[in-house]
Amino acid sequence: MTESLNDLLNSISVLERSDTKYYKLNDFHSALNKMYGEAVELSDTIITPFYICDSGILEIYDYELNIRLVDSHNKEALILTKTGKKSINEVNPEIVQKLTNCYLEIVKPQRVLLTNILEKYVDYVKTSPQIKERISEYLHEFDNEKLYFEVY
Repeated sequence: MTESLNDLLNSISVLERSDTKYYKLNDFHSALNKMYGEAVELSDTIITPFYICDSGILEIYDYELNIRLVDSHNKEALILTKTGKKSINEVNPEIVQKLTNCYLEIVKPQRVLLTNILEKYVDYVKTSPQIKERISEYLHEFDNEKLYFEVY
């Protein structure tokens, strides 16, 4: 039987602040590793990363994972719409990489995604030099253990 994303989330650490549930990114990564290659049932979902420390909470909104149920794939159109460009060749390759890693389409009626695809996103967030640099600049620290996420 295929697990839902909620089932998977219920198996990892939660930090509750102001009626918001933040899930530890490293725990999510471990849970995905245990289920590598298995399917997880989803609907339209947004996973937004946060860095939470004594100094505060930093939302890393531009690295949120947007998972959409669609009638057909059209990632190139999304990239052109987001960037306002007319050709994919006009888009900075770093922006293409970010949008490719932070947007997933599941063609209807399918509602499942393999855990290794979610794990690829988690790896991208955990190893992003841009995220590490931003957090270090604003909060003067960086520790992978302080990466969390919220699900919408």
